[in-house]
Amino acid sequence: MTKEQYGLWKHEPVTKWFFDFLINKRAFLKSAALEMWLNDPKNLSETVRGQIIELQEICDLPFEAIEAFYQEREEEYNASEGE
Repeated sequence: MTKEQYGLWKHEPVTKWFFDFLINKRAFLKSAALEMWLNDPKNLSETVRGQIIELQEICDLPFEAIEAFYQEREEEYNASEGE
């Protein structure tokens, strides 16, 4: 996949709808976490915090991060084959 293909994919209607869902889900979780914190600060879950952060990271994921991940996997595979 090229950077251009990735950019086109991100602007497809279904993809945009999916990213809107991620953004709205993150906003909902933040609101729910704030309510939980206001009601009882001890109940705020690290899991919810992690989900909020992860949703933002997915929304912000650049092509280069995906490309680097696969390049690293390929290099690791090639290195292990040479052993």
